[in-house]
Amino acid sequence: MVSRTLSQIRSDLATVETGANRRLLYPASGDDVGCSVGLFWPVCDSFYLVDPYFGKGIDVGDTLRSMAAGTANYMTGMRVISDGGARLAFDGVPGTRYQVWLDGQPGIKKRLCFIDSTTDNWLEKTTTRYNVILNKDYDGITGNDNYPYVTAWDRLNSNGIFAETIGDGRTSVEFDFIKYRCRGFAPLCKVTTEIGQQIGFANGLHLFQKRSHYHTSTYVQFDESIDTVIRA
Repeated sequence: MVSRTLSQIRSDLATVETGANRRLLYPASGDDVGCSVGLFWPVCDSFYLVDPYFGKGIDVGDTLRSMAAGTANYMTGMRVISDGGARLAFDGVPGTRYQVWLDGQPGIKKRLCFIDSTTDNWLEKTTTRYNVILNKDYDGITGNDNYPYVTAWDRLNSNGIFAETIGDGRTSVEFDFIKYRCRGFAPLCKVTTEIGQQIGFANGLHLFQKRSHYHTSTYVQFDESIDTVIRA
């Protein structure tokens, strides 16, 4: 898979059709705004970062201040300003919504929402659709193949972008692309820093695009086709 830098991908995405809704979902986001807000700014108007306190006690205020200063990780030099925020409920789960905009462009505001969920139940219950879904592939470490593919499939628009850090639980990058293709994901590129360094753990962050219109109910057939290819 070809490697592309953050700035190259951000520029490319501005010309790519990624489906309606223009929403991004990032379960277990931690304080990673660079690979969500920074990378997908051209194609999203709303960013939903679920569980910003995942395992670390993340300070959202510090994250917002680093964005405003242009020092946030993986989005250095990109200054994003925010308002004071408002507490809301997102599908019954509390969170905070901020209006954000690029420095010098206050007329073009977007939504950055931190959702205070500590489990995956929120993702299973919400019916909201997205054109970008990110995943850190913690289940690639544990060996659970069902998440996020089955869980997130019906939430992702056709032509939507699925971004995943491929965990050590996978066999190899090349081999596992068979599974992505059988599930309708076309490999796009591997994401690197501006100097070509890997982003994320294990095999790094990769982008895929949802090409087919299948629904969750067809996953049994997907898995059977995958097994057939593997046996061959």
